[in-house]
Amino acid sequence: MRIFFFCLALIGLIGCETAAIQDSKQIQTTTQLNQAISLPQPLQVVYHVDEYDPKEREANFYGHMQKAAKLVSSELFEQAKPANSEQPFHYLLRLKTGSNWDRMWGKWKTKLELTILTPSGEQVFASNTEASKSAGNLYDFNAVHNTQAELLKEGLISFLNQLQQQGKLQAAIARKPQTAQASFKQILGFEKAASSGSGFFVAPNGLLLTADHVSRECLALEVAHQGKSLPAKVVGSSRILDLAVLQTEHSNTDYAHISPANSVAEFGQPVFVTGFPLADILSPHPSITIGNISSLGGLKGAKENFQFSAPIQPGNSGSAIVDYKGRLVGLASSTLNQKMMLEKEGTTSQNVNFGVNLPLIKKFFAKHNISYPSSEQLEDFETASKRALKYTNQILCYK
Repeated sequence: MRIFFFCLALIGLIGCETAAIQDSKQIQTTTQLNQAISLPQPLQVVYHVDEYDPKEREANFYGHMQKAAKLVSSELFEQAKPANSEQPFHYLLRLKTGSNWDRMWGKWKTKLELTILTPSGEQVFASNTEASKSAGNLYDFNAVHNTQAELLKEGLISFLNQLQQQGKLQAAIARKPQTAQASFKQILGFEKAASSGSGFFVAPNGLLLTADHVSRECLALEVAHQGKSLPAKVVGSSRILDLAVLQTEHSNTDYAHISPANSVAEFGQPVFVTGFPLADILSPHPSITIGNISSLGGLKGAKENFQFSAPIQPGNSGSAIVDYKGRLVGLASSTLNQKMMLEKEGTTSQNVNFGVNLPLIKKFFAKHNISYPSSEQLEDFETASKRALKYTNQILCYK
């Protein structure tokens, strides 16, 4: 009772935060589940949450919707996972959500668009619903999460009822789950990549090397190569090393020269970097920057990494680091966060960037059984830089 009066006294000021739903069985829906249907259904589903543009007034509650999708779908289906290109499924749940704060009534207004697709991309169900829920304050995001979960459960029960009424539920269960029969870019109609990075050919069979964080968690990957869009898939990756190998169906004549010697970056060695920095601002052509190996240790002295001074920007991750004779030295992985440096040290850093050393790349290739040609061919700077621009590509991530 004391808690009730305390909340009542503070409502409109700081309010009392709503408790997040932990068990979707607590959710009461208006639509009742057909009595012939038992839960969880022996179906495999995957879910994908579309992100609204964070610049819009409508808030982006991507993370809350992800949690709600996992909570609800896990109750209704035997297997429910986030969508990825390798995961087989019976149905794909596509979710779009947005919420606005009603200052006058102290409520979060939430909407949910639910579209359900088969592995072939056929739409079998769609709903567009919205609801409001009182909240303690503007930052009471549990109220948003709860509303999302309630709207989703309502929609999924309607979907299961529809399948049962149409006599299609048992047929759906009998079907073997499949991976997406087309690119998720096509199935979900992605028009713009969520992020981009750089990568470079390491063999004549369309094999590329990039940074793992460039390709991680992408529903679809494309390689932009000389005006062409090449679908790509990850065939080897390491989050720890921040390395990933992509395979395309492309035959290329230009690729990075990897020396057969187990050479490492040398202190003071002049290098250049080719990549696609600031893709939304600069031209859609690869750029080149020059610098030196400025330290033989990575961040906090990490072994088999090095520091280099050639300027890089967002979009350069995965770029080739090449010496003036055309030999691959390493891969551009990261740079110091300027905001963090300003807050922590009171200053910004200039051209403090980190690369993965060639010997570590070779170990990564060996672990994943990646074959690549090696060469001791030496070139002059002009020849090496021109050729690097030909084997450097932009990596587009759709998610």
